[in-house]
Amino acid sequence: MKRILSIAIAFSLVLFVFAFLKPQKAFAQTFDCVPVPVGPVSQRCQPNENTDTCGTGYGVDDSVCATHSGNVDEDADECRADVNNPCILTAEPCPSGGDCRSYGSGTLCEDEGGTPTICRTTSDTVGNCCIPPTNAGCPTDWMSCTELIYRGGCGSPCVQDVRGGGRGPLECQCVVNNNPPGGVACGQPCLEHEDCDSACGYCRASGPGTPRICQAAQASIGGSNLAIFCDPVDSGACTGSTNSNLGGICTAVGCIPVEDTQGFTSFLLRWGMGLAGGIAFVLMIYAGFLIITSAGNPQRVQAGKELLTAAIMGLVLLLFGAYLLRFIGVQILQIPGFGNQ
Repeated sequence: MKRILSIAIAFSLVLFVFAFLKPQKAFAQTFDCVPVPVGPVSQRCQPNENTDTCGTGYGVDDSVCATHSGNVDEDADECRADVNNPCILTAEPCPSGGDCRSYGSGTLCEDEGGTPTICRTTSDTVGNCCIPPTNAGCPTDWMSCTELIYRGGCGSPCVQDVRGGGRGPLECQCVVNNNPPGGVACGQPCLEHEDCDSACGYCRASGPGTPRICQAAQASIGGSNLAIFCDPVDSGACTGSTNSNLGGICTAVGCIPVEDTQGFTSFLLRWGMGLAGGIAFVLMIYAGFLIITSAGNPQRVQAGKELLTAAIMGLVLLLFGAYLLRFIGVQILQIPGFGNQ
């Protein structure tokens, strides 16, 4: 039973982490410095072209070898000792704000409307396809908000309109905002906060599945303004403001975003990830306690070892599971919108 519980906890750790971790680039490619004659009696350090293992999109850092003295006649070994210098990323981002991606072939890149070329991705890795910047258009039909984000958002002069939520799907469309700034009265449909007059100043829905209307910027209960609102974008700090258009509710665990579904989900996953890591830490402590107090009992020693192994496996999955999920979801399956979250 303990083994089943431990394995279940270990696999649950992965589910809390995949939306937050991004792969970090590790330099596995290196080059060496070598003394090269530049005159009858002088030589200098420069990259050794014969041992250059920098791959596509990467190059040598000349400044590493240039840090040596210009004349290394007296100690040429000093230059040769500089080995395994990490290559640097030399690929450039896509022009005009294009999206750099990686595809298995140039044909797949062209099918997506891109140009096969070596480029730098937003996560500082090497891609092989530049997708030109696009948008969903203006106006558009209703579609899932995830699809609208994947297609690049709304084109000018449209703004995003949202409907649904609650038990139904959340949908978005691009529409032209013909509302005059500050010309929409309280209780009337709106698209942006700027549409509402000074009496309201806040464009929001009254609840899931209801259209957005201009509402008062301050919330009150029993005639008293409650300083319970905060801005989740501002480092999640609980400012204790009475301005309800900040989009967050101040609680003991931080500022919870209540207007943005993705932000609310991210908040829950972030806390869930921390809780899962805490559980794994407690399990490791308990496993150590079982081993220390086993008094030579082989069953308690074995139980402690199994529990410790399961807890460590959970932490490993917590740290590295997201890389595998990202590789499968983005690089192989190329799930729309998966890599932008």
